[in-house]
Amino acid sequence: MLAGALALDVGPTHGVCGLFLVTWLISQRTRVGQDGADQMALLVLLALSVAMLVPTHRVQLAACAFIAAEGLASYAIAGFAKLSELGWRDGSHLAAIFSTEVYGAKPFGDLLKRHRTLAMTLSVGFIFWECSVVFAMLAPRPIVFAYLAVGLLFHSMNALVMGLNTFLFAFAATYPATLYLLRLRPW
Repeated sequence: MLAGALALDVGPTHGVCGLFLVTWLISQRTRVGQDGADQMALLVLLALSVAMLVPTHRVQLAACAFIAAEGLASYAIAGFAKLSELGWRDGSHLAAIFSTEVYGAKPFGDLLKRHRTLAMTLSVGFIFWECSVVFAMLAPRPIVFAYLAVGLLFHSMNALVMGLNTFLFAFAATYPATLYLLRLRPW
């Protein structure tokens, strides 16, 4: 929080670069326990720092493209990784995660264990969303908005139920770049 307060005081360019530096230093100091949200936040801050240090339209557009591509690729990679595992396709991994003490919501985990079809439907539905989100960016704008809304809902639910708060902010930070690039499409 101190870094955020200082960032506001020193101006946007120095603030974003400072946040990137602090985030990178923390990542070097604590190599254990970091997750995809930590990595995404670092990459977003890196791209924003470059765009602010070299404030040309071409560099800023490249930074937006990098941020959007990183967010979309992260979803697709996770989806295809899940697609290759039977436990994700049949919903048993989803039920197991919700049954853990750390990330769980025991009543929901128990519900998914009792109702395997529900577990499978939720799991396969989200795998489909993750795998197809990149292709959805070629669809008409309302479909793109719907895909991003599902992403926000997914991360919001994970923050509320599983305590994965940083994923909501790190991945939602890629959405403005995605929406900006969407505006530049000719269709």
